[in-house]
Amino acid sequence: MNVQNIEVRIQDVDALNAKIFENGWMYVSDSHGNKECQYFAPYFTEGCAIPGISMISHVVHVVRYKVADLLAKQIAQPDALSEQHLRNWRIGVSAIRARAKAEGWDPAGMGKLFYLNRPETFRTPALTKTSYNDTNPPKNLGPSRIPRGFTLKYDELLTKSSWSLENPPG
Repeated sequence: MNVQNIEVRIQDVDALNAKIFENGWMYVSDSHGNKECQYFAPYFTEGCAIPGISMISHVVHVVRYKVADLLAKQIAQPDALSEQHLRNWRIGVSAIRARAKAEGWDPAGMGKLFYLNRPETFRTPALTKTSYNDTNPPKNLGPSRIPRGFTLKYDELLTKSSWSLENPPG
């Protein structure tokens, strides 16, 4: 595997979205930025049990959607890799739909649903913005919110010498 070319999207995830990620194996974003990624590594925020980056998941499908279709339950389910994927993705879509209703998302809005593989813990303790930025990386994670669509190369996240892992997920 050429890890130089694999993109990992990193995005702030609050406690509500952390549950969707962990239980529904999904991530939802608005439609800004067309750059797709092969992996998603959420940065769990302070409302989560362990703030920072500690989990990663392979992106199986990315589906663009219209909020009106999501609310009307007219989102086509992509082919699932297993019954477990199907069950979790249904949980994820249902939770995202409930969030859209509760937050009053604009029905004319567009977004992306990221259908993921089972999330894996790849790092303990979690990688924080401070510990990452202290390695003098080519890109900083920023002092507050992570910039929209922020990505790193797989090897930048998983194999940087100052915090490398013995067995990075492959």
